[in-house]
Amino acid sequence: MNNSPSKALHYTDEDRILFISDLHLEVPRQDILQGFLKLLSSIIDANRAEPRCDNALLGQDGPYKALFILGDFFEVWIGDDHETAFSKHIAKALKAVANTGTQLYFMAGNRDFLLGDQYCAAAGMTRLSDPTLLILSAPNTETALKQNSADQQSHGYALMHGDSLCTDDQAYMQFRTMVRNPAWQQAFLSKPIEERLDIARAIRTESKNRSQQAADHKHAADREHYDQITDVSPDSVDHQMAQLHVKTLIHGHTHRPKIHLYNRTDSDSPVDQPKRIVLGDWDQQGWYLLLHQGDALLKSFTLDEP
Repeated sequence: MNNSPSKALHYTDEDRILFISDLHLEVPRQDILQGFLKLLSSIIDANRAEPRCDNALLGQDGPYKALFILGDFFEVWIGDDHETAFSKHIAKALKAVANTGTQLYFMAGNRDFLLGDQYCAAAGMTRLSDPTLLILSAPNTETALKQNSADQQSHGYALMHGDSLCTDDQAYMQFRTMVRNPAWQQAFLSKPIEERLDIARAIRTESKNRSQQAADHKHAADREHYDQITDVSPDSVDHQMAQLHVKTLIHGHTHRPKIHLYNRTDSDSPVDQPKRIVLGDWDQQGWYLLLHQGDALLKSFTLDEP
């Protein structure tokens, strides 16, 4: 059973809301794991009004109403039945945050699309559909809460992992269609764990080889073409934002963190200026996005050596 909410999620502009994606958690990258745990500790401290100078990544203010994990949380996920000490440790850490009042949401990415309700329940997370509509309204404003859309007293945000927007990469889109098919997933999950691990390794190797081949292209035009097709399609972005009637899109996947601002009309306030916020990937540094009081802060921080 899928516990994805069928309606928009509602919060207020006064709520502090965090977004992360593309951590690609795996055992060899202990620096990323420790950075993530440090972020969770900062959330807990802020929620309890117990700031600690040694790990206060988020500053002294709190509490944090929600944390959205928008895909590629794990480097690979072959099914909830494959429990490891690593995955249990992360679930326990997430559950501790949920127990202090922060609502946790998970949206699948292209690496962890098989992460299901069983693990989400253990971690205290709610699984989201892609896309999901988030509405932030002014405090004490009930208008937006009575309908499943944003109005003049609220601001709508489309939340996505981002891979479905890379429609110019036809080879990937074909692969995505195959692995998101329920029949394919059922067949895959019915295989023994070792066989699933072998398949996952083969897929990862093929993906890395493709990226390396693109980087090794001698001609700049070939490299530029690869960069273009692996980024989001502007037409797909426009279509998705129009379909959800929002002026802000938040996504990950492309590993190209930036806040893109688009032309605004005379009726648009600075908060309403159309924008696309791309979350950062955790590799050389950690990243998070904070929404609060109409501001969007996209921030990086150092990952300490394990």
